[in-house]
Formats: sequence, structure tokens, C-alpha cells
Amino acid sequence: MSVAGKQLLSVVLFSANNPDATYLTAGLLHGREPVVGRITLQNVDPPHPSPQVIFALRESGKDTAAWHPHTVPADEVQHADVGITLCVPT
Repeated sequence: MSVAGKQLLSVVLFSANNPDATYLTAGLLHGREPVVGRITLQNVDPPHPSPQVIFALRESGKDTAAWHPHTVPADEVQHADVGITLCVPT
């Protein structure tokens, strides 16, 4: 994926037992053109952001109404420009 001739970064966010932190990070990265393109969430269960995450993203000015990140199981091999493992206490 590219914007104005620039290659957008593909990002994989691997959740280490913290789907809220993973969805929050993905939501904050979403729409960061022309830097971030495809965002994949790995090892996320449940596969939907919690109401608290949606509220926090709205407070930060991010519109996620029509945004549905791609989710994959923990053991599926993913190729991306940037990989981040999130293990943040909430």
C-alpha cells in the first residue's frame, strides 16, 4: 500500500494477554497516514474492542466507527515491517 509514492508501513501488534492495550494501540495508529498502512492484531480475544477502549479513542479524537482491524490467531506466521508485542497492565 502506498500514498503519494511512499510505501506505508505494515504493522503487527501481538497481544500478550492484553487485548485492550492492543486495540488501543491499533486505534491510535489507525489513520496515521502517510506512515501506517495495514494493521494486523494477533492473539486477540475477544476480537472486538471493549467499550472502554472505544471511549478512550473517541476522547483522543480517533474515529473508529467504520474501522475493523484484521485479526489472526497467535500461531499464524505474519510478515510486516514493524512488529510490536504488547504486555501492558490495565
